[in-house]
Amino acid sequence: MTYLLRFIGFATVFISASPLASLVDHGTYFTNTVTNTDYYKLGQTTLNSWNDVVSNDSSRLINEDWQVASQTEYFDMATHADTKDDMRQFCDVCQEYNFVFSITNGDMSGGQVLLPSQIKADYFSANGSYSNFSHSYSSDIRHFATRVALSRPSAVPIPAAAWLFGSAFMGLGLARKR
Repeated sequence: MTYLLRFIGFATVFISASPLASLVDHGTYFTNTVTNTDYYKLGQTTLNSWNDVVSNDSSRLINEDWQVASQTEYFDMATHADTKDDMRQFCDVCQEYNFVFSITNGDMSGGQVLLPSQIKADYFSANGSYSNFSHSYSSDIRHFATRVALSRPSAVPIPAAAWLFGSAFMGLGLARKR
């Protein structure tokens, strides 16, 4: 009986673990449950400049631990086999326009500084393709095709399987005392 309970506990943990990326939509942002990263929807920064979003923090996003996403984070979301189709939702204005320029922190090229006078933006088209092609904009420009890509580490909840597994061990401990 003890071995059966242990087998059930281990099987539950392995079955509940999913190898595929899963995006959870929270309205204004997505959570990638595999990388435990939150991604602010690009459309939420419409007609806001870099200065509005980052320097002045007019929406209090930086104050809520959002940071300018790295190009790597943005690229991973835009090109990953399991998540690239969701970029049309992540980039919720790409359906209206043919392109969007997403401002990132420039970790893959260019060595972009934190508070630039000229910002560089990565190109992402509505058909789901990403390019490291960049355009320079003034940091105070408000343009319909320019977005600031924001990310933050997400809180990692304890999965239900872990609670089940833990309760099985507690049950085994109580059974052993008797």
